[in-house]
Amino acid sequence: MKRRYNLAMPKFLSLACLVLLSGPALAQAPESSRPAITATMPELIQQWREDKGALERLYPYPLSQARNSAFASLNADWFQRLGAVDFDDLSRRDQIDFLMLSDHLDFAGEEFASEQKREADAAPFLEYRSFLLPLLEAYSAREFSDARECAEAMHAATQAMEDWQARWKEDQADREEDAELNPSLMRRVARTNGRLHRAIRQWYRFEAESHPEVTWWCEAPWKKLDKALEAHSKFLEETIGGIDPDDEDRLIGDPIGRKRLLSALENERIAYSPEELLAIAEKEFAWCDTHRARAATEMGLEGDWRAAQAKVRGIQVEPGEQARLILDMANEATQFFEDRDLVTIPEHCKTTWRMQMMSAERQRFSPYFTGGEVISIAYPTQDMGHEAKLQSMRGNNRHFSRAVVHHELIPGHHLQGYMARRWNSHRGVFRTPFLVE
Repeated sequence: MKRRYNLAMPKFLSLACLVLLSGPALAQAPESSRPAITATMPELIQQWREDKGALERLYPYPLSQARNSAFASLNADWFQRLGAVDFDDLSRRDQIDFLMLSDHLDFAGEEFASEQKREADAAPFLEYRSFLLPLLEAYSAREFSDARECAEAMHAATQAMEDWQARWKEDQADREEDAELNPSLMRRVARTNGRLHRAIRQWYRFEAESHPEVTWWCEAPWKKLDKALEAHSKFLEETIGGIDPDDEDRLIGDPIGRKRLLSALENERIAYSPEELLAIAEKEFAWCDTHRARAATEMGLEGDWRAAQAKVRGIQVEPGEQARLILDMANEATQFFEDRDLVTIPEHCKTTWRMQMMSAERQRFSPYFTGGEVISIAYPTQDMGHEAKLQSMRGNNRHFSRAVVHHELIPGHHLQGYMARRWNSHRGVFRTPFLVE
C-alpha cells in the first residue's frame, strides 16, 4: 500500500522555520543594514487608491474641517512621496504610471477645492450642522460621546432646522425672486443634507447599540431629528427649489462652470476648448445628415431620412425572440473579428458573458441595451403600458440592435472590461469615460 504525503506540509514547515530563524536576526540587525523596501509604481497607485478610499469611508460627511484637513494632508503627503521617486530610473511603463498618478493628484486637488466651494454654497441652508458635526468628527476620531450632550445636540439641531425654515418663510414675502435659488442648486444642497443625514444615522446606530445610556437619553431626540432631516431635504427641493417630486421625467443637471470644465478637459488631455468641441460636433452632425439622406435615397425614399428611420424602427422581432436575436448578433460580431484576425478574443471572454432583461422602470431612462459582462436587454416587459411597449420595440429594432450588441459585448465593453481587469488593473483608479465609450 502506497503511503500518501501532503506535499504542501514540508514547504509550509520550511517556510515557517525560515521565518522563525530569520526573525530575531532581522530584529537585531542595525537600521542601516536592513534592505530598503521600495514600492513599485503599480503598488504606489494601489496604495493611493486605498489611502483615499479609507479617508472617504472615515469621513463620509461634508462640511467638516477635520475631513478637509485630512484630505489636504493626504494630498501633500502623496506629492512628497512622488517627489522622492527618481523618474529617469523608471522603466517606460513605470514612467507612464508616474505621469498618470502625478496628473491624477493634481486634478484631485483641483476637484477637492471645487468641492469645498460647492459645500460653502450649501452651508447657509444647513446651519444646524454646527451641532452635529462635532458628534460625527468625534466618532471618526474614535472618541466616545456623553449621552446627555448627544441628546442636547440633536435637540438643538432639530430646533435650528425648524427656526431656519420659519425665518425663510417669513422673509419670503419680502424677498424678490432669487435666480440663484434654482432647482440645480437646491437639489445639490438637499443631497448634501442627505449625506449628513446618512452619516448621523450611522453614528446614532453605533452609539445606541454600544451603550444603553445613549438610548435612554437620545431615543426621543433622535426620532425627531431623523424626521426633521428628512423634511429638510423636501423643504430645500420642493419649497425653495420648486421641484415637483411627482415629475419623474424632469432631468435636473448641475453645471460645473467653464473653469472646471476647462480643467476637466485638460485632465483628459483634450486639446480643444468647449467652443471648438461644439464646432466639431456640428461638423460631424452635418456629415451624418448628408449620409442618412443618401441612405434614405438608396431605400427609395428620396432623401427623407425621417421616413427611412421610421421604416427601420418598424423592423422588429416578436415577443420572446429578442434574447435569441442578441445571441445571434453577438456570435456574428465575434466571428467577424476572428475571421479577419482583427483582435485576439480569449476563449474565456467569449463564454462568460450573461444576459438579463432590463426592468420597465430602468427603460424609462435607459431605453437601449447596456452591457459589459452582463448585457441588459431593453425590450417590453409585461407590466409596461401599451405605448411604452411599442416605443421600446421601435427603439430596439433589428438594425439598431446590431449596432448596440457589438458595442456592449465584443469587441466593446465586455472585452474592454475583461482585459482591463486582467492587465494593468492598478490603472483602474484613472478611470475615464474615454476609456470605454
